[in-house]
Amino acid sequence: MSHNTRPISPLRQRMIDDIMMCKLTPGTRSQYLRAVINLTCFLGRSPDTATPEDLRRYQLHLLASTKLVGPNRHSCVHILHDHANRYNPAPG
Repeated sequence: MSHNTRPISPLRQRMIDDIMMCKLTPGTRSQYLRAVINLTCFLGRSPDTATPEDLRRYQLHLLASTKLVGPNRHSCVHILHDHANRYNPAPG
């Protein structure tokens, strides 16, 4: 059996550390990571480069493609805003 020895990026390690410090439930952790992975696929680049306009476009994409409504939409929007606030440095 081989082990994955690929290094973890600083951004991913910080997200893992933050998730552990917040003591999120396994389901919440999975939802958070899934949202960030999906955002990364949509952007085609690291999510720490996402602009507010990128997040808006992604939210519109989610609404159009998956018909997210109610709690799922709220959770996804919260996760994306939280991610942007934690990992994107303020301009200036």
